Amino acid sequence: KKLTDELVLAKELNKVKNCLIGRTALQMETSDDLANWYAQQAILFKEQGVETHILSPKEYYKKVKQVASVDIRRVAREIFANNKLNLAIIGPYEGKEKKMIEAILKFQ
Repeated sequence: KKLTDELVLAKELNKVKNCLIGRTALQMETSDDLANWYAQQAILFKEQGVETHILSPKEYYKKVKQVASVDIRRVAREIFANNKLNLAIIGPYEGKEKKMIEAILKFQ
């Protein structure tokens, strides 16, 4: 809920960006790792039917650095929306239980 209302602090966002970039860089130590990087993108984009440029690690780092707090809030608002919540329940539920479950399925 907080992500949909407030902007992430710049200090916190930079910390996450640096962590993500550092972790990714550590995973690129061998030529096998780099080949895997490109193969994963090619497979994922093909499965989704997306025609796009496959990013090099440097291009990926640049895109990560471009993410702003407003981008985080925008995506959070798209994902954390009441109309996108789902729940599967097995068995009968009525009265108080029904109201309680419906209340759970709403972002306040």
